[in-house]
Amino acid sequence: MPSVSLQFLESIENVRRNIHANDLTQAKRNLELCSANSTVETRWKIHFAAIVLMRQGDFETAIGKLTTTLQHHGSHLSVILDLAACYYMCGQLYNWKQTVEWAQFEWKRNEPLLQKSQKLKIGLLLAKFIEEAGDISGALELYNSLFEVQHQGDLSDQERIKIQSQFVRLAGQFTLDHEESQNHYRSLIQHRALDSSLDHDFEVQHALVLFEWEFVGEQVAWARIERIMHSSLANSHEMKWFMSDLLFEAIRRKSMFASKIRTLMNSNANWWESDSTSQVFAVNTILSAIIEDSQNAFDRYLHYQSQLSNANSLRLLILIHNLTGRADVGRVKSLILSGLSPLSKRIWDSLENHQKQNDPSRSENGETECWVIEKLSDGVWKIEYQSDFMIVSANQVSILELFLKGQTILLEEAIHSLWKCEVSESMMNRLRMRIYRLNKDLEQNFGRKAILSLTKTQIRSTVRWTGGFRG
Repeated sequence: MPSVSLQFLESIENVRRNIHANDLTQAKRNLELCSANSTVETRWKIHFAAIVLMRQGDFETAIGKLTTTLQHHGSHLSVILDLAACYYMCGQLYNWKQTVEWAQFEWKRNEPLLQKSQKLKIGLLLAKFIEEAGDISGALELYNSLFEVQHQGDLSDQERIKIQSQFVRLAGQFTLDHEESQNHYRSLIQHRALDSSLDHDFEVQHALVLFEWEFVGEQVAWARIERIMHSSLANSHEMKWFMSDLLFEAIRRKSMFASKIRTLMNSNANWWESDSTSQVFAVNTILSAIIEDSQNAFDRYLHYQSQLSNANSLRLLILIHNLTGRADVGRVKSLILSGLSPLSKRIWDSLENHQKQNDPSRSENGETECWVIEKLSDGVWKIEYQSDFMIVSANQVSILELFLKGQTILLEEAIHSLWKCEVSESMMNRLRMRIYRLNKDLEQNFGRKAILSLTKTQIRSTVRWTGGFRG
């Protein structure tokens, strides 16, 4: 007799469809009708019962079922990873770390034996847990190995999009601005043009928001955020994590949207986690403390430290350290980093350095900056910073005038505003030369290097500009 009968497979497939449709009541009924006549069937039945409990938010009971399954029916990667997910959601971080290490061991042992669909599903979840452990380089390595299946012609469009979303999300979160991440971003945008169902794929939209916020522009990212808030995604259980990520990004970028995001979270019960033992509750509580009083935020962090993954700890500690400069914050951060690979450590260090360099409200000595563009008369402008100023022509200041809208300008917008034409190599060279000359003038007069920077998609300013007009 086969280990799994055709009748059992059909019954379990009905349960799977119920869970996918979030019809958990019917899923439980269909599970009760499943008759398990082998060890494998029993394991599947208990596993799916645990999945239903997880969907209902009863992670503690699910832990019991999954643990029993592993004890009596042997190791299985999907069961181990679901157990890790339960520990994570319950804030049992020590058990979570131990279980993820177990999953990594089983992955190395069984990965060659997995079918393509199993490999992709299990590999994606494992890579995300590796991310949460702070090992960003290890996660990227696993994502790359999954993406390499494409070169063998074995990935469907849907599967490829799932993996590309991870690359794009990480590029936005860790400022990984290289050609590969840009290609993945363009690929997602092109697929969206062909398949509007991607508007309802949370992973895709989450990734696009973070990438656009970092590399395209805050206003573009916010327009996408507003579309998400008015779509069916707004009722998803994933919205709590999404809003928490947005609040973190807004605070670290000193965005004008930070207070708006927090107000939206407080006004919508579905967007604010109420379970005090959960990871997202701890993160949100610490972020709120940072907004209210950054000097006391570290005390709040220490209170919830045991509930936080390495990744969330590092993100919060980098934020608090840059805001307060406290040595004790730096020591805790360094202790966590010491347990990571050299490459992952460099990625986290790069994120902190990038945050310092692009802090729009502070100068090198920590004082609040105020850079002012003022029109004195036709053709004559003044740039003023603290007690220093320089007189410039309208031609010199025309780029800076664009930054009165924000600190990031799309190349298309800049070139069209300056010269009323489309992007081309010659116009890029012209823009590059103008930025070079303006940076040299600003450095000569104010002693500040590279205030403006140019990438393939945008111009960024490391300082905030304000402007007035007279004459």
